Amino acid sequence: MFFPVLTIVSCIYVAIFTHSITQRAENYYSVSAKYILLSLILRVGKYQIKIFYQETLIATHQRGYGQGQRVEDPSHFKELLKIKKAAKDSKLRDRFLSLAPCCHQYFDGLIRLEKDLKAELRQIMGQVDIYGAYEIIPAIEKALAHQAYGAIYVKNIIAQNRAGRHEKTITPLKLEKHPDLNEIEVVAQDLADYDKLFIDPDDNEKEEANHV
Repeated sequence: MFFPVLTIVSCIYVAIFTHSITQRAENYYSVSAKYILLSLILRVGKYQIKIFYQETLIATHQRGYGQGQRVEDPSHFKELLKIKKAAKDSKLRDRFLSLAPCCHQYFDGLIRLEKDLKAELRQIMGQVDIYGAYEIIPAIEKALAHQAYGAIYVKNIIAQNRAGRHEKTITPLKLEKHPDLNEIEVVAQDLADYDKLFIDPDDNEKEEANHV
């Protein structure tokens, strides 16, 4: 017998509902992430659950007879991690290129390095998280002028610029007990948004009156 999959519950889980006369069991069976939000068909056997996309078998699981069971295939999670990693790498690149026009040319130089491009970008963007774009962009421009490609050159220029202003370099905080928190990215806010909080509405009315 074939039954339509009624809902998709999480990033890779398909909710499959099996019915009997005495109970209604709701269990969860994993599928590959690429089938999310697609209409799937399942075949319910005595011992197995088979899930199809159109006429293609995409997953086979041992049938669960309990309530709220999650039956997983580890390979489905590996595929999901690959998708997340690719999206994260693309986001990192886009974030770097959006800093300033000079970053596009510097990115081309990084590509030519015989080094891990993602690692280089992560290190440079780590400096942005510490010091802000206003300090990183001049360092990239100077490194570009000297054709010095790599995170180590950007870091050294930042250190030199700060030393010239009698400012110390900042050591990044490492959360060893919660390494996942180190991956959190915080988007810098426009300081003008905060300035608006302190604008007196009466001042705007007076200014408008002066222009009348």
